[in-house]
Amino acid sequence: NLIISLGGDGTLISTCRKIARKGYKDVHVLGIYDGTLGFLTDIDLNELEQFFDEFLEGKYDVERPLMLEITLKKQGKKDINKIAFNDIVLTRSAVISMSKVDAYLNGKYFNTYYGDGVIVSSPVGSTAYNMSANGPIIYPLSKTFCITPICSHSLTQRPVVLPSEYKLSFKNMGSSNVSIVIDGQDSFDMSEFDEVFITIGSTHANLIRHLDRDYFDVLKEKLHWGHNGGKA
Repeated sequence: NLIISLGGDGTLISTCRKIARKGYKDVHVLGIYDGTLGFLTDIDLNELEQFFDEFLEGKYDVERPLMLEITLKKQGKKDINKIAFNDIVLTRSAVISMSKVDAYLNGKYFNTYYGDGVIVSSPVGSTAYNMSANGPIIYPLSKTFCITPICSHSLTQRPVVLPSEYKLSFKNMGSSNVSIVIDGQDSFDMSEFDEVFITIGSTHANLIRHLDRDYFDVLKEKLHWGHNGGKA
């Protein structure tokens, strides 16, 4: 019931997605950092021995961030179900074209996103592509998810944070060429589906953490917040 992920954030994301797809709800993941940025992995290689001494004494915490549940629907065909740890991105497939997708909340038309695309981010994924697209940073254990436009053709489009009970879906409009990209690891052609449904339900990861891990210390360290100010 324990899997060790050695690498960067991408390795940890792939591991958690595979566990979730197989329905192993009680499997825990320990992320050992050997990458470049490392928002998600908690243990550095040089502190591994000390951490395992504490771990075997039961001195650790478990975080359970929620993941996105995705259903790709096509009439007359079997649904394709996927899990996203960080995000699902609907993005233009060709450099010379724009994407145009309609968004629905609980089956009711909500918005049309016209531009380079749109990101739907989980809370734990808010510091990934979502943050690069000027989306909000969300506390990773929140029961919310976020819609962030990518270089929208309209200056009035802004990110929207939604509670977990909302069901979001997208339909491709017109002849725009749109790709569906899940965690940067799976890709589909949106024209092959009638609608893409996205929720943040009960699927979660089980991440083993230091007892004294502080998410805001992680933000401060990785994003260099306050380094030009006074003493910490």
